[in-house]
Amino acid sequence: MAFGNGTGIRITQQTEYPWKGTVDFSVDPASAAEFSLFVRIPAWADGTAVAITAPPPFAGRHDEPKPGEYFEIRRRWEPGDKVHIEFEMRSRLVRANPLVREDAGRLALERGPLVYCLEQQDQPGFNLLDATLLDDGSSFVSGFQPDLLGGVLVLKHHGTVVDSPFASEPLYRAFREQVERPGRVVALTFIPYYAWANRGPSRMEVWVPYTTAGTE
Repeated sequence: MAFGNGTGIRITQQTEYPWKGTVDFSVDPASAAEFSLFVRIPAWADGTAVAITAPPPFAGRHDEPKPGEYFEIRRRWEPGDKVHIEFEMRSRLVRANPLVREDAGRLALERGPLVYCLEQQDQPGFNLLDATLLDDGSSFVSGFQPDLLGGVLVLKHHGTVVDSPFASEPLYRAFREQVERPGRVVALTFIPYYAWANRGPSRMEVWVPYTTAGTE
């Protein structure tokens, strides 16, 4: 590639994104030149840090990129200069707009740029339609599984499952009728949404019913 005056530039990227948030660029202009490199900061990427190294010496650090915008790095670039980016790859629960009635009382799980889902194969011993996400503020447990679905990062979070399946209840009941639904805490296993339906037909949910810890 080349910029305005025809000077050639080679940019090399190294990363394990989207599993890890580290992205490294090597910027190699054919000769030293001043120009701007624009780095896109995703809207979900709060706390992104961008550092520039120009060996030697350390050339500076930029810690104010804004989510959802392009971050401009304008400087005189030398062959071998490097840009190091750290995206904060935390798991997060999200709600839908209240006008999306089908998702009322439900949450979805995202990590980095990926949406996650529940698939029945990963929930042994219970029907995932009987499960509820326990929104208790506990941390997610993550782990990369190289032999699963071509290699994916799996997330686990606390949930509850009722002892008596919902399918056994009547279709309708009086609004004020008190219903006790004993249940147990389980570990819900989430996989990236893009990877579902690769192990045969099964149930799947992106928007999962939730309950808040300490409430009935």
